Amino acid sequence: MKLRFASLGMVCLAVSAASFGCASLIGIGSPPAEDAGGDTGDDLVDDPSGVRTTVACQEYCDAVMQNCTGEFEQYTARIACVRACNTWEAGTASEPSGNTVACHKRFAGLAASQPQEQCGSAGPAGIGPCGGKCENWCGLLEAACPDNYAEMIDCQASCGALPAASGTYSSGTMQSGNSIECRIYHTNAALENEDTPATHCPHGKFMPDSQCVDPEGPLSCQVYCQNVMGACRGDNTQYESETDCLAACAVFDLGTIDDQNENTVGCRRYHSFSGLSSPNLHCPHAGPTGDGHCGSPTDDTGSCLSFCQLAEAACGTDFVGCMADCPATPGSEANAGYTVGKALEADDLLCRTYYAVKVLGDPTLQAELCAHVDLAGTCPAP
Repeated sequence: MKLRFASLGMVCLAVSAASFGCASLIGIGSPPAEDAGGDTGDDLVDDPSGVRTTVACQEYCDAVMQNCTGEFEQYTARIACVRACNTWEAGTASEPSGNTVACHKRFAGLAASQPQEQCGSAGPAGIGPCGGKCENWCGLLEAACPDNYAEMIDCQASCGALPAASGTYSSGTMQSGNSIECRIYHTNAALENEDTPATHCPHGKFMPDSQCVDPEGPLSCQVYCQNVMGACRGDNTQYESETDCLAACAVFDLGTIDDQNENTVGCRRYHSFSGLSSPNLHCPHAGPTGDGHCGSPTDDTGSCLSFCQLAEAACGTDFVGCMADCPATPGSEANAGYTVGKALEADDLLCRTYYAVKVLGDPTLQAELCAHVDLAGTCPAP
């Protein structure tokens, strides 16, 4: 039968004799397609790690633990290997591809003679034909840290904004740093026993609290832009490019990770996190205007503080004069709902913000575009 854990709460923990009574806790699905030889390798067995699994997963972990060692190590413990394998579909040996046991197992075998080339595909990152890093991370996250997984409307789409540390994966060298590989390591480590989710899930999620962050910490323009562009896409897009985002971000104070209302990067990062699950509501708060939530939440100036800072940095606009005139400009009110698409629809503050960000991203456009930023001018859609 096909074995797939829905969450860590369904995982059999390694407790000697108790492990043999765990079958009712394991997610049992319908039988997988048979391979070319007619043997699915899907019979259930008790692995030496204490986890109930399939023959195919047991054979896979035998191979990957033996063939991928040292600098090519994929798992720090066999139990993490078995539980990762239990989250995968069986697949077929005749066409081993995708995030399946058959694919990972094939590359684990090839790694006996080519560890450098094959171990990254064999392991939990599934590099290349075995699903790729995002599909594998999302699958592990759903199994090990279901609450973190549920925070995202589309895990794989959000994952696309995460940086990659390298083209390969090793559990021994990917335990820190802002990368998808680090998140894979900690999410996989969360599967090891009943205590590890509390330790590793906060590190392995899309916006980690520590470990999988830049050396300077969780607050930087690079991380903010990664977060907001991963959470706010399509109709909720706040920046057309990373260059625009980084340039706009540099105008604001970093603040702290606890900010929720201030005109800071920290506040915008907070709302970008909320944008993972509620983009229509929170993405405008996470963008350049702050939407009256990151900027001026206690008065009636809405997005003016954010806009005037951007306009001054981009076009040399007089800040005091801008703050005096801005509240009368349509679109300056809180909850105006800035998005790139909406900014191109009307002659309002959203449109002016868009052009200010474009000039910040490319100062050579200043002479051409600052007329559209000016509150006394007009702001036509391009």
